Amino acid sequence: MASVRRSAAWLGCLAGVGGFHSVALAQLDPSRFAEALRSLPMMEGEPSPEISASAAIDPQPEPESFDIVRRVVDSYRRAATHERLDIEYQDAKGRLSRDTLTMHLDPGAESVDRRLSITLGKLRINAGRGILTAVSEAAAGRVFRSVIDGELSIWAMARALPPLPIPALDFFLASDGTHAPAAITTYAKDVVWDREIERRATTAGRFLVVTGKGTSARVQLMVDPTTFRLHRVDIWGLGDGESWNLACTAHPLPTPGSDPFFAPPEASEVVDSLAELMTAPRAFKPGDRWEGVSLMDSTASAWDMHFAGAYTVMIVYGADAEGAPDIARLRAHDVQAALARSQVSARVVPVVVDSLVSFGGEHSAQRQRQWEEIGLRPAFSVAGRALLERVAPGHDGAVVVLDAQRRIVSLVAFGEATAARLNAEFGALPVVTAGL
Repeated sequence: MASVRRSAAWLGCLAGVGGFHSVALAQLDPSRFAEALRSLPMMEGEPSPEISASAAIDPQPEPESFDIVRRVVDSYRRAATHERLDIEYQDAKGRLSRDTLTMHLDPGAESVDRRLSITLGKLRINAGRGILTAVSEAAAGRVFRSVIDGELSIWAMARALPPLPIPALDFFLASDGTHAPAAITTYAKDVVWDREIERRATTAGRFLVVTGKGTSARVQLMVDPTTFRLHRVDIWGLGDGESWNLACTAHPLPTPGSDPFFAPPEASEVVDSLAELMTAPRAFKPGDRWEGVSLMDSTASAWDMHFAGAYTVMIVYGADAEGAPDIARLRAHDVQAALARSQVSARVVPVVVDSLVSFGGEHSAQRQRQWEEIGLRPAFSVAGRALLERVAPGHDGAVVVLDAQRRIVSLVAFGEATAARLNAEFGALPVVTAGL
């Protein structure tokens, strides 16, 4: 489930650059969205290797399900695809998020000619012929570029971007000679397809239904029996006692009147990450509500901001900023001492502001353990420098105090957060009985 959360988290980051709507994409543009589904790390390890039909199951006789999966691969390789994809994610608590993207896939004459174009709100990603680019209406004049070594593939996409919840890509980018992808998105790896199929009639039409099971998820494909394109893909999480569902429904679009794979215009500034394709939000100040910042734990589970005490004290710092982690630990000590003197009821939360490409796995788990060693449980953000500039422009961290209504009552940048200043700040806070 952590993997699905992390990708949803990445979609959260795209809110600021692309404008994904309700799958919570506000991480980078708080003015537009109330919450975010967090953001990025890449896949855990390399994408699962693709397998042939014979490698997954005894082909004597070959199951009908494998014939259908092979036809799906072939259908995406034969002709261009123009679709709108509706994405729904329901977490273990039953909370439902929805988003939409459009995609254009061009198989070209040879595999080296494959191209794709994906639009997520204001963000547009083009890839193929040795280059991946991304531009956003929110950042005119900026472009993100990544060189693709070799032909366009799932591996090439994974090196340039976090995983996208687009099942069709696993079929479209399957290697030549591959009859069935072993992974359907990064959430369902090492899929073994069931032998039997179902023929199902729905209000949307008649479909062939193929099911399979991976190491951590179960998959269901609803396939158009005429075109052998994917109509709907459902992925259900398995294990750890939690149940979640990712559903992707495709809707064909008319062939565009102009080439959807055109190269983006020349930009005056080439940026190093998608996070930089955004409009910088206004910096926080005392009196503002703490909104538009999505926090999570080291496994990408949503961070619970609820606290029965009067205040939450957040020690926000850049995880990769030189010296910032050590300064954050010193500020945590000063904060705890100042709280003890003031008798203010507060929860202390270190907020590790990570980069889009480094969050997750052992990297984040180690940071969490370092804080737990001194009795504090950290939260994580993947908004990177964008969040630090909102909290403490020009600094690598700050101490932020929120009241029970999540309103900022104090904000002190690391450069000004001396023990004396913190004592004064906490001493000035009204003493509120915990729970009121």
